Amino acid sequence: MKNLTGNQNSHLSQLIPQHSITISLINSLNYYFLMTLIPVEIFYKGEKHIVEFEDSLTFGDTETLIGNSVDLSDVSKPKIDIQKYRMNLLLLTIKKAPFKIGDMNAIKYTDSKIIKSILKEIVKVHPLTTYIEDWMETFISSEELNKLDTSSTTTVPANSVGTKKQ
Repeated sequence: MKNLTGNQNSHLSQLIPQHSITISLINSLNYYFLMTLIPVEIFYKGEKHIVEFEDSLTFGDTETLIGNSVDLSDVSKPKIDIQKYRMNLLLLTIKKAPFKIGDMNAIKYTDSKIIKSILKEIVKVHPLTTYIEDWMETFISSEELNKLDTSSTTTVPANSVGTKKQ
């Protein structure tokens, strides 16, 4: 076995930063290969454009999205701020657009029909229920989550046509 002395030690110390750069590059490539951009065709200022959004969010983005949009102070009755959820979802997922991306004001001042058409496609891929269920499982086991009464109740007003008062 050869002793590492002098120049050999400095050579090894130079390899360590290169190793961490290689790992960072691999992690970055994994991120880009795992995340797919989905195109949506829109008309913006009279011209056809393609908007692209991410089909997946990082764990950190998911935590930010739900943390800023959902109040789970009572886990059995989450309070959802739909406006914040929709806006944050647009900000986090849109990666290419004819308007400035990552800018809340750009989204706010874009024609509502355009944003709604983009949002319609994004929520197909990123439904709110998926994220809420993930968060709620942190507090409640999957088994207990299935037992919670989360069904909605529909009420219909009584019909007075054709009935006689007594």
